Amino acid sequence: MTSTSGSKTKSTSSESTSSIEDIGNAAGELWRYLDAHGAGAVDAIKRKAKLPSDVFYAAIGWLAREGKVEVRVDGKKVQLTLK
Repeated sequence: MTSTSGSKTKSTSSESTSSIEDIGNAAGELWRYLDAHGAGAVDAIKRKAKLPSDVFYAAIGWLAREGKVEVRVDGKKVQLTLK
């Protein structure tokens, strides 16, 4: 939950921790999926992952930031693979 006091805005730690944990867990699931099945189309992986869209895409960003996945865009097709 976000609270506003004057001009300062801060989030409570339970909201941030829960979201980060969800994204971190999803990133682990995504990495294991790619390790077992190899590269795939993002839309197909998303259907199989059964994760909320925001968590799924944040997990991709998490793995990309850590240098663990590569995202390739070819026209409208987006491929995800482990590095």
